[in-house]
Amino acid sequence: MGKRREPEPIDFRPSKRQRDFLSVAADCYAEGDILVANWLCASMEKMSRKVKKREWENWLQEPGFWDWWEDELPFLSELTRTDYLALDRVFWEGVGKGMRKGEGWAYGWYSKAREARALADVAAGGINIEDYLNEQRASAWALPEEQEE
Repeated sequence: MGKRREPEPIDFRPSKRQRDFLSVAADCYAEGDILVANWLCASMEKMSRKVKKREWENWLQEPGFWDWWEDELPFLSELTRTDYLALDRVFWEGVGKGMRKGEGWAYGWYSKAREARALADVAAGGINIEDYLNEQRASAWALPEEQEE
C-alpha cells in the first residue's frame, strides 16, 4: 500500500472585500468580540457596505477560504493536541496548588478527574470491572447505614 497523498493546497486569493472583513474581524476579536454576528454589525461602520450573514456563509463555501482565514487569524483555529496538553498542565498545577493549601474544591476536582479516568479505562477494557469495584471502592458506593435510635 502506498503513501497517502496530501490534498493539493488550494491557491485561494481573497477579494478586497474579504480582506477588509478579515481586518474588521481581527479588530473585533482584539476588543473581545468573538462572535461573527458582532463582526457583521461592525462591518456596517468600518466598510463601505455591510457584510451580511448570507455573504459570510457563501464565503465559507468557497474552496480555500477557511484555510486562508485560519492562516490569517490563527486564534480562531481549533485547539491542537499541544494546546490541550498545555491546558491540562495548567489545570493540574492549579489543582495541586489548591490541594497544598488544603482547598476542598481542589480535592473534589482531583477526585472527579481520577474517577473519570478510571471509568474511561474500564470502558476501554483496560481495567477489569471486578478490580475496579474492589472492596475498598465498593464500600464508597454503599449507602450509609441507618443509625439506630
